[in-house]
Amino acid sequence: MIIYVILLFSHGDVLTQDIRADIDLKDFGTSFTPVNDIELIRTTLVKSLMVCASLCVQDATCRTFDYDKSFRQCRLFEGEIMTGIVNISSSSASKVGGIRYSPKLYVIYHQTCDKCAFNRYLLCNNNLCECPSHTFWDGEIVKIKCTQKVRVRLTAGVERNGILYAVPITHAR
Repeated sequence: MIIYVILLFSHGDVLTQDIRADIDLKDFGTSFTPVNDIELIRTTLVKSLMVCASLCVQDATCRTFDYDKSFRQCRLFEGEIMTGIVNISSSSASKVGGIRYSPKLYVIYHQTCDKCAFNRYLLCNNNLCECPSHTFWDGEIVKIKCTQKVRVRLTAGVERNGILYAVPITHAR
């Protein structure tokens, strides 16, 4: 299932920010395990799956979340849904969601900061719209950097400035 989240922020009667995201939701009874424990951004208690999804959308470093309705627990992760593992959960009330990324989100890459002032996918740096921390530009979209604990196939690697970046392959051996 895919949901579309729109967050509107205003100051008085003036709309100050409009953040949009497509989210891929997995079935109930699932939980997320990131490829590396350091990818857990935070765990918090919230009232609903939509609030958990909204927290992820508001945090530019969040790419995946899981929510357990029984405990009202929301976990936000830096890692992408396809780089970690979607597990069968011991809780039938748990669900995983991941933000969907596509090239259309990055058409303003390397343009001036006025273009990305209200963009969750790119951040202003040196007056240019650039990648958030722990990510890199692959020529089409922003991808997360590999960590030392991630095994990748060499064909998945991209070398930039002497550093190997890759899209981790979950079942690489």
